[in-house]
Amino acid sequence: MLPSTQERKRRQIQATCRAFATPERRQEARPQQEQLSQRAARPLPRVCDMTYDGGMKSELRKRLLRSLKSLPPAEAARKSRLACRTLLGLAEFQRAEVVMSYMPISGEVDATEVNQAVLRHGKTLLLPRVYRDPPRLAAIACHSLTEPMERGSYQILEPAEGPAWPVDRIDLVVVPAVAYDLRGFRLGKGGGFYDRFLSQPSLRAVTCGLAFSEQILPEVPTQEHDQPIQMLAAEAEVLRFTAG
Repeated sequence: MLPSTQERKRRQIQATCRAFATPERRQEARPQQEQLSQRAARPLPRVCDMTYDGGMKSELRKRLLRSLKSLPPAEAARKSRLACRTLLGLAEFQRAEVVMSYMPISGEVDATEVNQAVLRHGKTLLLPRVYRDPPRLAAIACHSLTEPMERGSYQILEPAEGPAWPVDRIDLVVVPAVAYDLRGFRLGKGGGFYDRFLSQPSLRAVTCGLAFSEQILPEVPTQEHDQPIQMLAAEAEVLRFTAG
């Protein structure tokens, strides 16, 4: 008996989890990533199955975080610099006057070089602040990376309490994630804060991910509320996505 479509997709994600579980398997999986990335601009069908999504998303997130956190600090710093410089070379960044970025944590590209460039070029830097009740993400202006910050709900540095910047006045949003896929969907930390933020009708900004090559997967599980990004800047490539 042939496996169902849901079962085939489950097996695909399981294979991806195994491929990225250890540094050795990451190297083995990379040629497939590079081959698939050539198709990134093509619209691909969206997966939307709540049953399929639930457990697999959590499993994939845990395995990827374990793998990403195993990167030697010097290697993670080198790869972060390359990814940041890719983003800084984009016309979308150069045109932007107001850029929402993020503060780095382990397992994600360190966006410090992007943040410094925003301030150095006289642009407005916004950083996210998480609110729990009701759950939401606000963009707060940051005038210097040395100004006092607070540890938020997820132990991520956040700007101090301040007025939320109007989302219709943001030009570029740099969106962090645990992983991104070749349709532009992302696997976040599980809180849904960025999906809520990106779904706001008044948001007109370009949305761009920032990734290590190890974070780019053929497909991640999605749900109906998941919001895709428009672009992805990695160490040596830029992927642009179209609506499927």
